[in-house]
Amino acid sequence: MHKKKTEEMEADHQEFTRLIRENQAILYDFIKCRILDKSLAQDVLQETLYIAYKKWDQLKEHPNQTGFLIETARYKIQDFNKKTRKLQREIPIEGHEHIEAKDQYGKVELDIVLENNLDKEDKKYVREQHERTNQQTPWESGKSHIRR
Repeated sequence: MHKKKTEEMEADHQEFTRLIRENQAILYDFIKCRILDKSLAQDVLQETLYIAYKKWDQLKEHPNQTGFLIETARYKIQDFNKKTRKLQREIPIEGHEHIEAKDQYGKVELDIVLENNLDKEDKKYVREQHERTNQQTPWESGKSHIRR
């Protein structure tokens, strides 16, 4: 009886390993298209594979195993994005910090924070800082990429 159980576990292990080998590149490409940072994409991939391992009994009987893995990855990406957005909302912009966007995408993100998330007092402070340096705020200059 014990030998039979061990043989079943070994067969499951081999089947799981085969499934992951066949689908790992597909999953990584799927995740990488949605999370551009390679190390973060790799983390999401590892979390996806961990869930697949935990749910192996379900997965091994599933008629579309690749679809199961992709849907699991999609869920993990959504979870990652939700946590990232929450973290971004929780990080305060201190008045003494100087934030300089290095690229257009960072600038857009900064514009969104400045225009949408600051209260009147903070906007006034930003406006004063920009006036000191003879610059307009992003939303006043017309260079903001934010839709109004």
